[in-house]
Amino acid sequence: RRRHTRYISVTGVQTCALPISTHIFRPVIPVDLAGPDGEVDFYALVDTGSDDTLIPRCVADELGLQTDEDRVEEVTGIGGEKISVAQADVELRITEGGEAAFWNASIGVIDEGDYVILGHKSCLEFFTATFHGNSHVLELTPNRTFPGTVERSEEHTSELQSH
Repeated sequence: RRRHTRYISVTGVQTCALPISTHIFRPVIPVDLAGPDGEVDFYALVDTGSDDTLIPRCVADELGLQTDEDRVEEVTGIGGEKISVAQADVELRITEGGEAAFWNASIGVIDEGDYVILGHKSCLEFFTATFHGNSHVLELTPNRTFPGTVERSEEHTSELQSH
């Protein structure tokens, strides 16, 4: 049940506006977000330093997510910047190599920014993450607390059995 995802250099990726040198790789992986009005494919930064999993308001609106105004909190980012975060429920899906892990999550919606951050709450807390820096590979393995489903395509299953 391991998912091997190559790091993707963020430079030039439109969905992630991070000031990164062209020689530094960040663990950015493709994710699918699903809500009442459809699905959106996005590249998300896997951020082990982030407490929260966050999406921009424009993505929440496109998905038709309703934010719970009773669950708005203020969080502090790097440099002490305070950000208001509203909570919304979404289905998260990570797919790689014929496997898909998906689960329902309560994530933060922020008004500013155009990036998705996969933090501990509602995401990384459910995985064991191993960073293979030399080969630029991130290995995500669902742990015992994973609340969702992991599916393998039949093609991927028969490929594994033949090895």
